[in-house]
Amino acid sequence: MDQTNPTWVTRPAKDLFGGVLQANTPLNGFDRPWELSHIRSPRPCAGYVWDVDKLKWMIAFFLSGNTAARFIGHTGTGKTECVAEFHAQLNLPLFCITANPRMEAFQLIGRYLPVAGGGVEWRDGPVLAAARYGFSVVVEEYNVLDPGEATGLNSFLEGRPYTVPETGETVVPKQGFRVFATVNPKSFGYAGRNQQDIANDDRFVNQLFCYPDADVERPLVETFLKSALRQSDDEAANIATLVVKSGNMIRDAFMGENDSADALPFTMSRRGVMEWAKWTVLSKSLAPTGTDPLFHALDTVVGYSLDREGREALRVIVEGATGRTRTVPKAQGT
Repeated sequence: MDQTNPTWVTRPAKDLFGGVLQANTPLNGFDRPWELSHIRSPRPCAGYVWDVDKLKWMIAFFLSGNTAARFIGHTGTGKTECVAEFHAQLNLPLFCITANPRMEAFQLIGRYLPVAGGGVEWRDGPVLAAARYGFSVVVEEYNVLDPGEATGLNSFLEGRPYTVPETGETVVPKQGFRVFATVNPKSFGYAGRNQQDIANDDRFVNQLFCYPDADVERPLVETFLKSALRQSDDEAANIATLVVKSGNMIRDAFMGENDSADALPFTMSRRGVMEWAKWTVLSKSLAPTGTDPLFHALDTVVGYSLDREGREALRVIVEGATGRTRTVPKAQGT
């Protein structure tokens, strides 16, 4: 086994990302993935489909000299997946952490921790570790952080040297250090999202993520059903059409983009659509007698987590989108 660390290589963009770009833009990466216990590269996702405009933006960001990028979009629009897949294609390490409302800056930067045998030692947090090595870090749900805690990251967001108060060490971020923050809109349906300090906001460049068009999402669901669940072409196409059409109507209602009187307090993420398609197949043998497997699967994925009113609103949308009903009509003569 090769005990050396991966080495830097430069490759043209056209040789990466499944060949969706023809540009000769040189991009720096590693010759193979990092696989250390504390430093790892994400693995490529089979079947990932690039939004070419987002890919071009990512390349521009990596060449821009900026340190911090914020990805804004509803849940399940592919924000974190975009970051991870880009790093996977270049074999770049990526540190990941999910924020929570009680998180303090030291959990991102570092702290003293007890060690076996007594005593304590300094441990870098994911942001400081990324700065020290010149790698990337993604902070998911960034806008649930308390604004006062988030300001503790301002030096990192600019790529400036940071002096650790507890140790006196000054860490100068290595070239290649980048911070990605993913956020949901501060809007209906999301709890605990904060408006960050203006000085903190000013250090980011921003990109907006939306749900994929049906023409993009439907083939992904079809391919998954055929490869993972061995569905026929016709059956995969039928299920994919139903769940993608319904999913988009649910998303529109959630975002207030249809003609309904009230926006829904829930949505259907890309993950949710894929799970719904999978459980529709599984529900063919699991659904109670007289229940359409499509609706049994829908309840499994999201319906049972809702109150009665939410579940009823979901039923109405899906019945309108598909022309099917939760209860399967009895066969004539039975």
